[in-house]
Amino acid sequence: MAKVRTTSRKKTPQRRVTRPPSRSRAASPQTPTFTPALLAYALDLIHIIDATGTIRYVSPAVTRLLGYQPEDIQGHDSFQFVHPDDVSRLREATANILRQPGSAVRQEYRVRHTDGSWRSFEGVATNLLADPTVAGIVINSRDITDRTETAGLLHASEDRYRQLVDLLPNPVFIHADGQVRLVNAAAIRFFGAQSAEELIGKPVQELVPANMHVVQQQRIQQILGEGRATQFLEFPFLRLDGQTIHAEAAGAGIMYAGRPAVQTVLREMTTPRRDDQAIRAREERYRLLFDNANDLIAAFTLDGTITEVNTVVHNLLGWTPEELEGQHYSKVLTPAAHALAEERNRRYLAGEESMPSIFEIDLVRKDGTTVPVEARARPIRGREGEIVGFQGIFRDMTIRKLMEKVVQENRHLLERIADTVPEVVYLYEYPTLQTVYVNRQITQVLGYAPEQLHGTPGPFQPLLHPDDTAAFSEQQQHIATAADGMRIEAVYRVRHANGAYRWLQSRETVFRRTAEGQPAQIFGVAQDVTARQQARQLGRQQRVQLEELPARLKAFRERLGLTQTDFGQTFGGYSARQITSYERGQIEIPLKLLLAIHSQGYLLEAIFGTSADPLLDATIHYLTDSYPDRTLTLELAATVVRLLTRDHTMLARLLQTLGLPTKDVSTEQKRLLDQLAGIAPAQSGRTR
Repeated sequence: MAKVRTTSRKKTPQRRVTRPPSRSRAASPQTPTFTPALLAYALDLIHIIDATGTIRYVSPAVTRLLGYQPEDIQGHDSFQFVHPDDVSRLREATANILRQPGSAVRQEYRVRHTDGSWRSFEGVATNLLADPTVAGIVINSRDITDRTETAGLLHASEDRYRQLVDLLPNPVFIHADGQVRLVNAAAIRFFGAQSAEELIGKPVQELVPANMHVVQQQRIQQILGEGRATQFLEFPFLRLDGQTIHAEAAGAGIMYAGRPAVQTVLREMTTPRRDDQAIRAREERYRLLFDNANDLIAAFTLDGTITEVNTVVHNLLGWTPEELEGQHYSKVLTPAAHALAEERNRRYLAGEESMPSIFEIDLVRKDGTTVPVEARARPIRGREGEIVGFQGIFRDMTIRKLMEKVVQENRHLLERIADTVPEVVYLYEYPTLQTVYVNRQITQVLGYAPEQLHGTPGPFQPLLHPDDTAAFSEQQQHIATAADGMRIEAVYRVRHANGAYRWLQSRETVFRRTAEGQPAQIFGVAQDVTARQQARQLGRQQRVQLEELPARLKAFRERLGLTQTDFGQTFGGYSARQITSYERGQIEIPLKLLLAIHSQGYLLEAIFGTSADPLLDATIHYLTDSYPDRTLTLELAATVVRLLTRDHTMLARLLQTLGLPTKDVSTEQKRLLDQLAGIAPAQSGRTR
């Protein structure tokens, strides 16, 4: 069994692990002898599968790590909990160790939590099928989600760092363990290389003359061993063609690819005197990059005075750079943002380096309104490594926040709609039948809180009337082979919280499928049809022989002294030919005619004989109960259309403002819409 959050990462190659055979014999999976408390509080998850992948035992740690109860997953295929992208690799690894009794293999994979998220695990599987006391494959796994997420963030951070370094006009290279690990475009030109590959992997000593090796190692030791950055110092370097070229070099210790490294920045020197024109051109390039950035960039002194800000500030906050430079940053910070900035500065100056570099605050525009931004801050250090100020990069989050609000409002709207419709709406996993959602209408219909049915099968299976379990089972069999868009219907009785049984008519369709095309989640709508069923049952109990009805209808008309034409016009607008057909028994008498007779004050006993009123009362009760539900559903549908039209128009305007193209719904989304449309009674599928 395995699982992970949807964090993209490279495929982990499988690695063989050789373990000596244990002297103690493992307990049988059916009757494990492990200490329950030890297993319950163990950091690792232990489970045992057979040769087909079926889970035979799982330790109690599965509840803490993944939210499952052991009994809920024992007996299930372990691969159904694995992320689809990892299944084939794990099956191949399992097949390999099956061919080698006693062998083991280590793998990383993702496993689905009960809350729907994916957790990363690292596990070692050992083939102990030949051991009669185990007779299975023992998998010892550990949750490494935090580690994989951190690695992903580190990889993304390094990608951004490489992109920024490559934009710098100064030559920059990074070396670790004595070898060059990264060079920017300026460094490639500086050393006379044609590509980065000519320099990456090269010993760093080969970049300087032999007589400078000792000095070079001393500076590296100062940076890595003592943790002190080196200031710019003139240094000779060797180009790939052997030519010596002088430059000023400064170094600082960093972490790169998870290991300590040295970042070296060079200032090129073609002559002992600086080329002032080149310096001015370089500064101009810096200024162009600074002012043409998409984000607001600013620098501050230790006391919070703004020393520099790019021109983006005018578009974002309405101020010009000249209006803000020399002002305290509290001028553009809300009170909460100001307090956060002061706290971060204090912690930086106290030597704390572990604070998150990215955070969210609100800035104040010139007109007094606020704008949400994503802030990135770092200290600016002087020649001796001391903090002399701070630099911040601020990205406008207005559009993102607005779209998040729209999404959140729509989510809440859908939840409120689901809780308001008269039908019970539910979603469950297949084939485990584990309920993952049920709306609050379940309380109105059956008296249970939604939380009481979360995780239960179906969600109605434990509450079924004993005589209706076959109907439920047949519905599940149809679901297993149902095509997309097919609606599977069933009618059965379900136990109310008060002990009574209610009739429900359910319509179900496949909501989501596995990568192999098998049903994975089932969406269903259940309607309380107790009144209708009671009316039908009462109708069967009170049934009158059909051959007697025509004669009784004719006798009733004759007692009124009406012709067939007058009788038809009086009770519903029927023709004389229709009345003749009803009296001769050629056509079944419609319920509408009988209701018309009753509405004009005549007792139906005149036609049906005695005990007709209970049937009519039950029918009328069903009709009057159903009408408000249909009215509510129509009103809700109209409200949804109005709200979604408003949101759709607003989003279209936002995309147009940002110059972004609109996208049509995907093929998968169209398929889902067709499936949801199939729930409507207008579509016909396989029914009971």
